[in-house]
Amino acid sequence: MLLALLPACAAALAANYPAPAEGDFVLRDFQFASGESLPQLRIHYRTFGQPRTDAHGVVRNAVLILHGTGGERREPGA
Repeated sequence: MLLALLPACAAALAANYPAPAEGDFVLRDFQFASGESLPQLRIHYRTFGQPRTDAHGVVRNAVLILHGTGGERREPGA
Protein backbone atom coordinates (compact mmCIF):
# COMPACT_ATOMS: atom_id res chain seq x y z
CA MET A 1 0.00 0.00 0.00
CA LEU A 2 2.74 2.46 0.92
CA LEU A 3 4.63 1.79 -2.30
CA ALA A 4 1.55 2.80 -4.27
CA LEU A 5 1.60 6.24 -2.61
CA LEU A 6 5.26 7.03 -3.39
CA PRO A 7 4.69 8.45 -6.91
CA ALA A 8 1.96 10.75 -5.61
CA CYS A 9 4.18 11.99 -2.77
CA ALA A 10 7.07 12.65 -5.14
CA ALA A 11 4.83 14.64 -7.49
CA ALA A 12 3.50 16.72 -4.60
CA LEU A 13 7.02 17.57 -3.43
CA ALA A 14 8.20 18.47 -6.94
CA ALA A 15 5.24 20.82 -7.40
CA ASN A 16 6.46 22.96 -4.47
CA TYR A 17 10.08 23.04 -5.59
CA PRO A 18 11.31 26.56 -6.50
CA ALA A 19 12.35 27.27 -10.07
CA PRO A 20 16.14 27.11 -10.48
CA ALA A 21 18.36 30.01 -11.51
CA GLU A 22 21.53 29.14 -13.44
CA GLY A 23 24.84 30.88 -13.90
CA ASP A 24 28.57 30.46 -14.43
CA PHE A 25 31.45 31.25 -12.10
CA VAL A 26 34.70 31.88 -13.99
CA LEU A 27 38.17 31.56 -12.46
CA ARG A 28 40.98 33.06 -14.53
CA ASP A 29 44.54 31.65 -14.59
CA PHE A 30 43.56 28.59 -12.51
CA GLN A 31 46.54 26.63 -11.16
CA PHE A 32 46.27 22.93 -10.30
CA ALA A 33 48.40 21.46 -7.50
CA SER A 34 50.36 19.58 -10.23
CA GLY A 35 51.55 22.88 -11.66
CA GLU A 36 49.35 22.66 -14.75
CA SER A 37 47.10 25.60 -15.44
CA LEU A 38 44.03 26.69 -17.34
CA PRO A 39 43.58 30.22 -18.66
CA GLN A 40 39.91 29.97 -17.70
CA LEU A 41 37.97 27.51 -15.52
CA ARG A 42 34.20 27.82 -15.82
CA ILE A 43 31.95 26.24 -13.19
CA HIS A 44 28.26 26.10 -14.04
CA TYR A 45 25.87 26.26 -11.10
CA ARG A 46 22.17 26.13 -10.34
CA THR A 47 20.54 27.72 -7.31
CA PHE A 48 17.13 27.11 -5.79
CA GLY A 49 15.37 29.78 -3.70
CA GLN A 50 17.07 32.66 -1.93
CA PRO A 51 19.85 32.52 0.71
CA ARG A 52 18.74 33.13 4.29
CA THR A 53 21.33 34.44 6.72
CA ASP A 54 21.42 34.22 10.51
CA ALA A 55 22.25 37.08 12.90
CA HIS A 56 25.97 36.65 12.10
CA GLY A 57 25.48 36.87 8.33
CA VAL A 58 26.07 33.14 7.73
CA VAL A 59 23.87 31.51 5.07
CA ARG A 60 22.00 28.67 6.80
CA ASN A 61 19.80 27.22 4.06
CA ALA A 62 22.41 26.36 1.41
CA VAL A 63 22.69 22.84 0.01
CA LEU A 64 25.53 21.68 -2.22
CA ILE A 65 24.45 19.25 -4.95
CA LEU A 66 27.40 17.83 -6.85
CA HIS A 67 27.14 16.95 -10.53
CA GLY A 68 26.58 13.26 -11.12
CA THR A 69 25.06 12.44 -7.75
CA GLY A 70 21.55 12.04 -9.18
CA GLY A 71 22.33 9.58 -11.95
CA GLU A 72 21.20 12.04 -14.62
CA ARG A 73 22.62 15.07 -16.37
CA ARG A 74 20.31 17.26 -14.30
CA GLU A 75 19.34 16.72 -10.70
CA PRO A 76 15.74 15.81 -9.82
CA GLY A 77 13.42 18.79 -9.67
CA ALA A 78 15.47 20.73 -12.22
